Amino acid sequence: VLELLPIDVGLGDWRLRAFREDSRGDLWFGTFSGGLTRLQRGPVRAYGAPELLPLHATTAVVAVPAGDVWIGGWKQGVVQWRPETGIQHRFAAADGLPGETAWAMAFDPRHPEGIWVGTENALAWIEAGRVLATGPGGIAHDGMVRVLYVDPLQADTLWVSGETGGATELGKGRRVTHDRSRGLELDRVRFFHRDSAGRLLAGGHEGLFRLDDGRWSAFEPAQAPIRALTAITEQPDGSLWLASDTDGLVKISVGQRSSYGLEQGLPFWPVSSLELDRFGGLWLSGNEGLARIRLDDHERWLRGELRSIPFERLGRRDGLRDTECNGWGSPSATRLDNGTLVYPTISGIALVDSAQLPTVAFGMGGTARLVADRALATGRLRAFAADQLFRCRTGAAGSGQLSLPAGWFRP
Repeated sequence: VLELLPIDVGLGDWRLRAFREDSRGDLWFGTFSGGLTRLQRGPVRAYGAPELLPLHATTAVVAVPAGDVWIGGWKQGVVQWRPETGIQHRFAAADGLPGETAWAMAFDPRHPEGIWVGTENALAWIEAGRVLATGPGGIAHDGMVRVLYVDPLQADTLWVSGETGGATELGKGRRVTHDRSRGLELDRVRFFHRDSAGRLLAGGHEGLFRLDDGRWSAFEPAQAPIRALTAITEQPDGSLWLASDTDGLVKISVGQRSSYGLEQGLPFWPVSSLELDRFGGLWLSGNEGLARIRLDDHERWLRGELRSIPFERLGRRDGLRDTECNGWGSPSATRLDNGTLVYPTISGIALVDSAQLPTVAFGMGGTARLVADRALATGRLRAFAADQLFRCRTGAAGSGQLSLPAGWFRP
């Protein structure tokens, strides 16, 4: 695929004299009067109308082991898409989808032949190019669906939540309502999660709740409630990470709790999703883009070695076409089998290869050591002008800044 890049993306002179691809796959261009320019591969690949994925206001994304990504769009149904070949199928109301918008989706590894889709009107099962009102186990549901969760411990069990009314447990021949009468004090469930101990958790505005022997109770580590929850993820050691509109980024580990909010340096709020990568990073998405922290840096902050936690922000220079990556539905993030993270955006989706994002290590006394090269641009050209600076907040000494000439980094 050939793409004509205009001069205003950073190419100082259209009169090219030489170009070369280096061992990293970056392209270097020598121009007649604009100096040396680099086209660097960044960590983000944006897909939308220019890439033949004509979606706007993407609501939810789910990746499946076969390599497909199911994508919901505002009043655009659901799309089955593959990075290598593009759109495989489209499903809309005319195809039997019980609504215009796919607000929630879920993949069941016990039934890899299909996918669950929840709309504003009902639940649907899509299999072999057909939209069905009833799925595996005879499960069916009418009503608004905002959250879907396939129970990993109970076969053919699906947890459903709408705008109000708690949650509904669906299974073979059973339909159980979980609301205040059963101890679930959530008006709207934002997420479900089975932790490593096998406990089912549900979170929302009223806090975090745990299901034990058919009854829910508030889950309050350190005897303190956590309100306004929006997202959850879990480390292999059982530590839970929560996003809260009031407490910020919350970590629960061995009964201990820590919070990191805007006052401490959280880069944006609210947070729509939390995802762990394979390199010790925790990713946050929201209305203002994507950010990653290193789990090791969080531990150093807890020990008092850092005054604030360094965040790596991703924006347009990294290939992110839209900063709004919140997703209106569930889930608002997913991952491919190779570890690539997938996020909904206002004009399509964004694929993030965390392996291409460099690591910035911070030492004591405010000294920053840049371990890996930082991408100056993604899919764009940026000239190496003397007056361009790369600025980096130092987390060890507070709000100081390290300024380096563009394209120059100390190893």
